[in-house]
Amino acid sequence: MLPVGENVRALRDERNLSQGQLAEKIGVTRATIATYESGNRLPSLFKLIRLSRALGVTTDYLLGVSKDKDAFLDVSGLTPKQIESLDAIIENYRECNGTSDE
Repeated sequence: MLPVGENVRALRDERNLSQGQLAEKIGVTRATIATYESGNRLPSLFKLIRLSRALGVTTDYLLGVSKDKDAFLDVSGLTPKQIESLDAIIENYRECNGTSDE
């Protein structure tokens, strides 16, 4: 199972945020944060990105793919279409270099 919930909980505690405060930052309810932390629900891609920004870490860190909290590409200010294009470029790069998860 992905460690998203454990990571969200640990980071939220490190930053002295309540579930309600984090929920407000990413536009969900406190109960939704609780379900993420308990592992009963995974955030959507959009919410995962918002969580990573609110907690100041990479999505890879939240997913347990990377132990590096700080190495991330700031896509704030880009449109969803531009972000989608970047995702496609990155996935293509990974496939060409043999680092794809597939």
